[in-house]
Amino acid sequence: MAVTNDTKHQRAIGVVLDQLGQRGIYVAVRTVRGSYRLDTAGQRIRIRVYSRFSGEWQTDDWRRDVNDETYDVVVLVYFTNPAPMLFIVPGQEWRAGLEAHAVRDSGHQAIARDRVAQWLYRWDVLDSVSS
Repeated sequence: MAVTNDTKHQRAIGVVLDQLGQRGIYVAVRTVRGSYRLDTAGQRIRIRVYSRFSGEWQTDDWRRDVNDETYDVVVLVYFTNPAPMLFIVPGQEWRAGLEAHAVRDSGHQAIARDRVAQWLYRWDVLDSVSS
């Protein structure tokens, strides 16, 4: 079975749901303009999920993403063996990073792992956003 963008995103959502569930955080999945979002029950944290199997994460319109305030946290899923790596980035840090690394004549932007390395498994970000 070929891995499509949709199946990749669904797998990423499943990984994030599992990790959040292990921490007692339960969420509802919704879609916004073709991307998956998670809303935590009671904590009012809105999560956007990006995923990749290789290479770099991509945004197709960094200008739109910089101005998109429909999420509080970004979770970047990097599928590795035996378990995926998760980078939990505060929304304002994500938007500032997109703006800082923007190529003005392109809407696309690649996000390398070293750019978000400090956010690896930073589940405490959820606490800081919800308070």
